[in-house]
Amino acid sequence: MFRVATPPAKANTSDPRHLEIDLASLLRSIPSSAISTSAWHAFTAEMICLAQRSCEVGYNNVATYQPSFINVGKIAAIYRICTFADTKWRVTVYDMEFIYSPTSGSLDVTTPAFQRWIEELSGKVPFELIVRVGSWDGTVISDAASFEVKFYGGYDTVTGRYTMLHPALVPVFEVAGGTESGGVDNIQYAGANYTMWDIKLWSIGQTPRYDKFLDLLEIGLGGTATTPTPSSTVVSPTQEISSTDPCRKCSWVLARCQNDSECVSLTRDSLILLLTSTQSSLQTPMKTTVVDDYGTTAFRGDLYPLMVSLNRAYSSKAWDLLAGEFFCLANGSYDMEYSDVYVDNTMEHMPTKLELVPSVKVELRTYGNTEWDVQINGVVFSYKPIQVSTSSTDYTLPFQNWLRALGSDDSVKLEFQVVNRVFSNLGAITLSIRVFGSFDQDQYQYLMVNPTKIPQFSAVGGLVDIGDGFPRAEANVTLPSMVISSTRQKPQYTKMLKMLSDGIDNSIPVPTTTPTSISRSILSDDTCRQCQDDIALCRDDTDCVESSRDRLVPLLREYGWTQSTSAENEYGSARVSLNLTQVLLTPDIFLSRQGWDLFAAELTCLSISCDLEYGDVASPLLGFHIPTFVNNIFGASVVISLRTYADTAWNIHVNNELLSYTIDTSDTRPIYDAAMALREWIASQLLAYDLLATMYGPEIDSVSGAAILRMYLSGYNMYLAPPWLIPRFEAVGGVTGGADTGLPVAEANVKPWEISLISHSQKPQYGKFLDLLAFGLGTPT
Repeated sequence: MFRVATPPAKANTSDPRHLEIDLASLLRSIPSSAISTSAWHAFTAEMICLAQRSCEVGYNNVATYQPSFINVGKIAAIYRICTFADTKWRVTVYDMEFIYSPTSGSLDVTTPAFQRWIEELSGKVPFELIVRVGSWDGTVISDAASFEVKFYGGYDTVTGRYTMLHPALVPVFEVAGGTESGGVDNIQYAGANYTMWDIKLWSIGQTPRYDKFLDLLEIGLGGTATTPTPSSTVVSPTQEISSTDPCRKCSWVLARCQNDSECVSLTRDSLILLLTSTQSSLQTPMKTTVVDDYGTTAFRGDLYPLMVSLNRAYSSKAWDLLAGEFFCLANGSYDMEYSDVYVDNTMEHMPTKLELVPSVKVELRTYGNTEWDVQINGVVFSYKPIQVSTSSTDYTLPFQNWLRALGSDDSVKLEFQVVNRVFSNLGAITLSIRVFGSFDQDQYQYLMVNPTKIPQFSAVGGLVDIGDGFPRAEANVTLPSMVISSTRQKPQYTKMLKMLSDGIDNSIPVPTTTPTSISRSILSDDTCRQCQDDIALCRDDTDCVESSRDRLVPLLREYGWTQSTSAENEYGSARVSLNLTQVLLTPDIFLSRQGWDLFAAELTCLSISCDLEYGDVASPLLGFHIPTFVNNIFGASVVISLRTYADTAWNIHVNNELLSYTIDTSDTRPIYDAAMALREWIASQLLAYDLLATMYGPEIDSVSGAAILRMYLSGYNMYLAPPWLIPRFEAVGGVTGGADTGLPVAEANVKPWEISLISHSQKPQYGKFLDLLAFGLGTPT
C-alpha cells in the first residue's frame, strides 16, 4: 500500500521548505481485514521507535540527498465532545452498539456520569481499549459541557507503551436524542469531533524519501527479525553503587539505621522480605497513565499500605530511622534501581523513583458537644467538651488544643496540625487535619507516620447522627503514601532494597549545620540594600552602632537559641524558627531610646524582604542556598490582656519607675465605667513614654463582674517598643480575686513582640545579618 498509494508531499504551513507526507490518512484507510491487531501493534511500535530515534528513512544514494525522517505526534484518537444535560448518545465500537441515557436534568450530574460511562466502555468490549477522559468545562449561557476523550490500544509489553488504536476499533459517537443545540449569540451543538494521530514523513527542500523505511517494514535490519536480548530485565549483573551515584548523599542517613540493631532487624527480617515478596508476586496494585505523545506508560504503586503488614514489634526509634531513610531517598528523586537493569527486550534503563507524602490526612466533621475517641497503637484517648460553646466560630478550639496536647504525649509523639476549617450552616464544622510522625533533627523534616500510630477517630457521644438532613459527625482518614514509579515497565527497586538492608559503603559524615560564606560580599542588587538609609542612620548614631556591634552581635553568635518547628505542607517540610525575642529582651543591650528606635527601624526594614544569609551559603543537606528571614515585624506590638474589677488598684512598673492607680472607696461607678477610666489612665501614662497603646474593650464577664481590657503597645512610628518600656502590671488593692473569693484573679498577661529568624528545612543561617549589624553595607573586616 505504501508503494502504490502514498499521498503527495505538501509544504508545512509554518515553514514552506518543510515538505511532508501525511501517513495518518493512509493508515486510516487500511481495511480492518487487511491487518490483525497484533500485527498493527508491532507495526505502530516500529514507527514510534524510528521516530524517537530520528532514524533516516531514505537511502543516501543520490547526489542531492537530504535526510528524511518520520515524525509521530499524538498517537491517541482524540474526541472533543459537546453535550447537554439531557443529550442521549449512541456509541458504536466495531460491531457493538451502546446507548447512554441521562437520568438527571443537571449538567453537574449528567456530565460526570457520561464521562464515567465512556470510561467503562473499556470493560465492555472483547479487546483492549484504553480510555482517558479529561476534565470538563461548562458554558453557562448555552448550558453545554465540553470535554476531551483519548482512546488508545492495549499496552505493549515489548515497548512499554500504549499502542495506537486499530482504525477499525475507533469508537463512533452519535447524538441519539435529547437537546442537540443551545444558546443565543453563541450557539453550541451536541456532537463529537475527532482527530486521529499525527504521523508524517518529512524532509527539507525535497519530497521525503522513504525507500529505507519500506525495506525496514518488509525485511527488517539485514533481513533478520531477531529481537534484541537485554542484559537484564529484573536483576542487575553488577549490583554496584558507583562512586558518583547520587544515592551516596543518603549514605549517612542509611548508616544511622545500620548502627541501630533494632532498625537493622526491622529492615532485614521484616521489611525486605515483605517488599521482595511484593516485587516478585506483584501484590502492590499498579496504576498506569500515559505520559507523552508516544503513548509511553507510567506505572505507579503505593508501598505504604504494605507497611501495615509488618508483623513484628519494633520501637519508635527503629521506625523513625527507617522513615528517615525513605525520606532522604525520595527527597533527592534518586534512582531506586541499578543502571544496568533494562526494559524488557531493549537496552534502555528506565529510572525508578520514590515519591513520599508522609502525612496522614483527616477530614473530621464535628458539632459543639460531640465526644470523640481516638485510638492510637491500641490505646484509646477520649475527648469530652468541658463547656459547650454556642458560637460556631470557636467550639473546635478546645478540641484542637486537646489534639496538640495528645500529640506531645510520650506514648504518642505525633504532630497534629489543623490546616483548614469549613463551617456549615447546619452547625457542623469540618476540620482538615494533617498528622505527622517524629521530627528528624538531622534532616529538619517531619517523618512518615508509623503505621501502628495511624489515629482512628470515632464519634461516641453528644451530637453524632442527628438525622433530618444533618450530616453525621465522622472522620475520614487517608493514609500516607510511598509511591514507587517507573515508565515502560513495572518499577524495579533491587538497589533500594540493597541500600535499606546493608547501607552504602564508605558513608559520608553527617553534614554540618553551620556553613559559612566564603565571599561575605553583598551584591549590588541584594534586596538588603533597600535598607541602606536605615542602616546608615544607625551607623551615624553612637549607641545604635556600638550596641549592635559590641553587645548584640557577640550575643547572637553565642546565644543558646530556642528552636521551634512546624510542618509547612503535606510533605512534612519544616519551617524552622529561632526566637530572637529572647535575645532582644536581654537587659542593657541598647542604652538609649534613640539608639533602640534607630535599630528597630533598621530591623523592621530588614524584615520586609532581606535574606539574612549570603547567597554562597548552601544547605549542607539539600546542596543549594535557602534564605533566612526575620518575620515581618512592622507594627509588631506588645499584647496585653488585663482583667480588673470596679475598685481594683494597680501598680505599673515601667522604665524602673512605679505608676500607681487607685479608686476612691466612695466611687461606685459600674464596672464598665470603672474599666474605661482605667483604660484612659493607662493610655495617658504610656503616652508620656512615647508609647502608642491601641485599646479594645472593656468586655464584661456577666458571671464574675470582671472587665477585660486588651491593649496593643508599639513604639515610635509603629516600631518595636523598647524592652525597658514594656510595662509590668500588679493588682495591689480592692477586689483582686483568687484565693477563697471564687473570682478569677485580677491580673495582666503581657506578651512581648514576637521576632524570629526563619528558614525552611534547615536551621536559620544568619552570617550576613551579623555583618550588617557590625559593619553595615561595608566590607567585613
